[in-house]
Amino acid sequence: MEKNESVAIGTPYDDVFRTMITDSDSLAISLINLMFGLNISKDAKLVRYQNEVYLKENKKRITDSQIGVQGSDVYYHMECESTARDENILLRLYEYDSTIAHDHALIEDNVLKVTFPKTGILYLRDSSSTLDVLKMEIKAPDSTESLVLDIPTVKISKYSIDEIFEKELWFLLPFFIFNYEKRLKRSDATVEKEILEKLVFIKKQLESSDSRGKIDTYSRILIEQMTEKVTKALAIKNDKLTKGVDDIMGGKVLEYEAKTILKTGINQGIEQGINQGIE
Repeated sequence: MEKNESVAIGTPYDDVFRTMITDSDSLAISLINLMFGLNISKDAKLVRYQNEVYLKENKKRITDSQIGVQGSDVYYHMECESTARDENILLRLYEYDSTIAHDHALIEDNVLKVTFPKTGILYLRDSSSTLDVLKMEIKAPDSTESLVLDIPTVKISKYSIDEIFEKELWFLLPFFIFNYEKRLKRSDATVEKEILEKLVFIKKQLESSDSRGKIDTYSRILIEQMTEKVTKALAIKNDKLTKGVDDIMGGKVLEYEAKTILKTGINQGIEQGINQGIE
């Protein structure tokens, strides 16, 4: 999604997407692997680049992510879309990607070498017209050849909770409630109960995955509290569901528990380092 200098355009879902991408390498890697069909180790170290893109007339937009893996010259650009179909998305992606390519360009032997990032979209909502793969074609002058870039899409609607846990697609969990959005709008009498049961299942499965070493505690708590934030945002007018979410997932969102754990660990490490230096 985009923002500019004068108007901030965004949703809680964008914030959750960026928080997970920024604060947890393992969650970001789970999305990269799913989106691009890769098998990057969850222990790999990521490098996050500036995501402010300046376009003509000094207009600034914020990309949802610009990530690299240490030891690799491949860059990943992933966007979160809450609109099922946006006619301008490809143009925006080209603007972002060409700027990213420019920022990482090299001149070797008097040749400018420009590499576009691997780009993909996470669709929170989709329709029958939402494509599995978008395409960007870049034509060269005086040539019949052109460069075609595939932009894969991931649709939340295609994944069940069971499949997410089976394949460890952790990044998708906070957005599962979008699969119930239409029923929420229809005031389906059973939808609140079903969602709350799913939240209980998610929390128990995450705790089990944590205890078995499938996911680290920091990422588990981050998922829980981002799930709470998304669910409450989508069901903002449903008091019964909002209260149920608090009872099940209850936690702080802004200074969430996972970040507190991380800060505590860092402080303890610094203190131990100082003590060892004194000794």
